[in-house]
Amino acid sequence: MPPTTNVYIDGFNLYKGCISGTPYKWLNPFHLAELLLCDHSVREVNYFTAIVKDRVEDPQQSQRQDTYLKALETIPGVVAHLGHFRTRKKRVWVLQEQSDGGHFATAKVTEEKGTDVMLATRLVWDACHQMMHRALVVTNDSDFQASIELAMGEGIDVVTVNPHHHVGQRDHLKGTDHRRIRRGHLERSQLPSTVHAADGTQIRKPVEWGP
Repeated sequence: MPPTTNVYIDGFNLYKGCISGTPYKWLNPFHLAELLLCDHSVREVNYFTAIVKDRVEDPQQSQRQDTYLKALETIPGVVAHLGHFRTRKKRVWVLQEQSDGGHFATAKVTEEKGTDVMLATRLVWDACHQMMHRALVVTNDSDFQASIELAMGEGIDVVTVNPHHHVGQRDHLKGTDHRRIRRGHLERSQLPSTVHAADGTQIRKPVEWGP
């Protein structure tokens, strides 16, 4: 019997790394994990993300996200964990010199809250309780290194996946192994255009995401 694997996906990091700007937003993360780990038996996929708010330039983005989250509920073995975004004023350093001769300006900064803590906690909890033989962690956020090392200290093999491919990105996280997400993985991991909820309700892929 192949080793059992639990998966931990930093949803926003995955989206920014290799999904934004592509036709692959209607993603089945369980099937993606199976393609990345063809020699492992995937037990559970934990998908961590935050609830977005509509913007003036994109008044439908929360509706699209809600549709996708409902689609995830139809996939056996996928569990969504939801945080939130917080917008606050913050002094930031900018390239252009300001009127006072300095390089600091006040800006509105939106930050994802809660999801990182949930992912790190769930990974360590599952490792300490021997809920899997291996873990797949999808993110390039170096803040998770300590959690990965704790999991490995419990005898869990941790496979890391950096979803960012562009120049300047590097593999920040060190586990016992690593994988790469390729376009073919995303192409082959798309949900059907229409999926069905447990009550029979049809959930359709947002039209903005393509046919």
